[in-house]
Amino acid sequence: MENDSYFFNRGIAQKKHLVTYLKLKLLTEITSPGDYVLVRFRLKGHSSFFKMFNSSKEYYSFQHDLRSVYNHARELKPQTITYKKKSRPFFVHIRQGDTGVIKTPWDTYVFVWGIKNNAYKEISSFRDIQDDSIIRTDEYYSFIKDFLHCFDDHFFSVRIFSDGFQRTFQKAYQNQEALGWTDTQISRLKNHELTYDQNSFEKFSQLDGVKTCIGEKNTKLYELIHSLLHAEVVIIGTQQRMIPKLLSVYCNPSNMPLVIVLENNNHSSLQSFGREELLPFYIKADVSNYHPECIAEKVKAFLKSRD
Repeated sequence: MENDSYFFNRGIAQKKHLVTYLKLKLLTEITSPGDYVLVRFRLKGHSSFFKMFNSSKEYYSFQHDLRSVYNHARELKPQTITYKKKSRPFFVHIRQGDTGVIKTPWDTYVFVWGIKNNAYKEISSFRDIQDDSIIRTDEYYSFIKDFLHCFDDHFFSVRIFSDGFQRTFQKAYQNQEALGWTDTQISRLKNHELTYDQNSFEKFSQLDGVKTCIGEKNTKLYELIHSLLHAEVVIIGTQQRMIPKLLSVYCNPSNMPLVIVLENNNHSSLQSFGREELLPFYIKADVSNYHPECIAEKVKAFLKSRD
């Protein structure tokens, strides 16, 4: 089911029509009791699932308690909580990977986010990329450092997760021809990759109470999800997709963390970040013009309401 015409040509105009259509399709797939069929909906282009979800009044009430399902699974297969005791749990996710920008050894920049106009072009300066959706690791670092200075030492136990730049490099290698790189340049870039994550993220570990987890291994993903669901404060950026989805699936207003969304002169709507009942738990901060004391006061008020 790839576009609107698919539904239109089959007379599917409402939710009830879609449910009936799926039932008929699934009847031919399920041949015996206990069979499972995965139905996957994929939105193409720049569509936002949650923006569509929130515009449909019949979906406002989300009654499924999937958090209890997750908690029960952790009873059967425990996952360690890595936040320090007696500190407030603070989660950060820095998405890079297939949306990242890498600086080459010859001081140019390559943007690999395929849906963007400047993707797979070698650019002489970061500023020339001209895409407000990018939040650089240095901008995350500056914001987090300024924000933590508004609190006493050890007030927060901070876990910073990122997919890192491995996939960024992979996508650059795959587009060698479009970039016009020689094999010698690719060899130099592969050597450059060996220390790129370390150089990009090591400064975070020097902040008080901060521990990092960089990479895309399954074990790191499990730790990410568990840490997210035990956090009281979350920081993400406008490149983010996964974290808002996880929060909308597993949280409700009683256990939802306060989420700070870093943006860069973007001023986008928060409607695309989650179910409408959870949107009051999101606040935005412009990395080019923010006041950490004001944001810290909002966080303190939120934490006090949860005590």
